Amino acid sequence: MNLSFSDCFKHASYQVKISPNGHYVANALDTRLVIRDHNNNLNIVMVYETVKLIDYVEWSPCSEYILSCNYESGRIDIRSTINTSWHGIIKEGRVGIAKVKWSFDSTKIYYTTEFKLMLGIWDLSTSELSYVDHIKFTDKGIETSPDGKYVAVARKESGKDYISIYHGVSFIQLEHFETGTVDMQNFKWSPNGIYIAVWDNCLYHNLFVYRQDGTLCLDYKGYEYGLGIKTICWSPNNELLAIGNYDQTIHLISTRGWKLVTILNHPTTFTNAIKTKILELIPSTNQTKDLFDYQFLLRRPYHAEPIRTESTQANPKIGIGLCQFSMDSSYISSRNDNTPDLLWIWQIKTLACNTVVKFNHPVRQTLWNPLEGHMLLAICGDEKTHYIQPTDENELEMINFKVPIADFSIKKSKWNSNGDSLLLMDTDLFCLAVVK
Repeated sequence: MNLSFSDCFKHASYQVKISPNGHYVANALDTRLVIRDHNNNLNIVMVYETVKLIDYVEWSPCSEYILSCNYESGRIDIRSTINTSWHGIIKEGRVGIAKVKWSFDSTKIYYTTEFKLMLGIWDLSTSELSYVDHIKFTDKGIETSPDGKYVAVARKESGKDYISIYHGVSFIQLEHFETGTVDMQNFKWSPNGIYIAVWDNCLYHNLFVYRQDGTLCLDYKGYEYGLGIKTICWSPNNELLAIGNYDQTIHLISTRGWKLVTILNHPTTFTNAIKTKILELIPSTNQTKDLFDYQFLLRRPYHAEPIRTESTQANPKIGIGLCQFSMDSSYISSRNDNTPDLLWIWQIKTLACNTVVKFNHPVRQTLWNPLEGHMLLAICGDEKTHYIQPTDENELEMINFKVPIADFSIKKSKWNSNGDSLLLMDTDLFCLAVVK
């Protein structure tokens, strides 16, 4: 495996997006929206000017349109990559916009207004605007099913939490049911679009799974005392639901019988009784390369130094902050925020973690390759990309690459949809890494 890196270009607020078809890269800079050719050294194809600073950009799923938004003024600009003279504008003059997103079929734009006033639905084909009131959130709680057939919206009425199910094309309301949550934190569709997992805020360990019609499939309470659920993740094959908790555990639920399969623990002290190996980074012996080698840390007991946290603050940095299944559902990667420099790789077949990777900096982001079954990218906020490949022998193959640009520290990253390139973002610059 090898990488080739493009030149660097400026961006603002990490607003750099690869189009779903992989043909374009869009980046925002002040009032300019720049469209670049993904396959031609990021050469500029189009430049659009807006009247307001750009806070957010998003490609339509069909890659024909791209929107840019200024939240404070409540203005959304839509451009076309096919008809470059076409320009659509949405103005929400009464109040600012909090969040905006495309519909699955690229024909509508959903946006929420500040103060949870309403959800707006703008139809590109008819230029009609409709509203849904009593929304619970402004920054989340509006999700389209993976097959695009339904849109679920979290709502709050008379002090109770509800989910409304709408038709994905006509946006006609099909179902409206109350959830069992005290104060809903969020919800997530299953990959097959049949189930919706709903969980409570961090004061309660409550998780409910409903079918699209509101039928309750699972009412799960993992424990009673302490902070509850921090993150959840469905396996791509729909067989498992992983619940990442503030108590540094992952609860695995089987969707076949909706039963607890096991609890994955993330200890901070490794004794001789724990068979998990620790792989740490060391400076490379190759003096011509500013990279790292890897070696096993053999001493036991080994104590991973946890970070200091203020338990009185909101959203304390403890518990399972990252939890992701590989694309083939064979592995889970996880990060315990108490020890954020450790990355755990769990094998589903054995329900065990054979190796933990110890980085020199906290793990900021992990991304499984969208096409390769189990290739994992880890970003730690430095100038290197770390690639991890679990093998059939239950070992890890690792390699790292340094971005050949001075003072470039990777803060965010994103795979192209076909997994052959990688978008790397520093605070002010971005580049493209192409897999050779």
